[in-house]
Amino acid sequence: MIQEKELKEIVWDEISIQRWDDKTVLLLVCQDEKSASDLHFIISTNPYDIDIHIGKDKNYIITLNFLNTDHALRFESSRTEQNYPPATWLKNGQVTHITTALWQERGRYIPIPELLDLTCPINFN
Repeated sequence: MIQEKELKEIVWDEISIQRWDDKTVLLLVCQDEKSASDLHFIISTNPYDIDIHIGKDKNYIITLNFLNTDHALRFESSRTEQNYPPATWLKNGQVTHITTALWQERGRYIPIPELLDLTCPINFN
């Protein structure tokens, strides 16, 4: 079972949505390798759903609600549909997989290659 302490230690920095072959992948980009690895383990071993809200600045606010606990992980992205058009793929149900990634130098990131099927509901509120 997920502990609140585990979630508080994860440093989630941004999202990215990429097309890889025939897959559309939601990347949860973390600040460091430990956060990326820990978050990948958590989402691969615990059931969750995803809530997405549009913030006052039209940015995406994403919450992973873990179903076997009262804990959730919330992230306020800088991404909007205007400054990042792939964000609409979430709303349109086109995202099929999820994984984590970690930042590299110069704004690049390295994804964890194990893709997880995104079978949970994505709720827009």
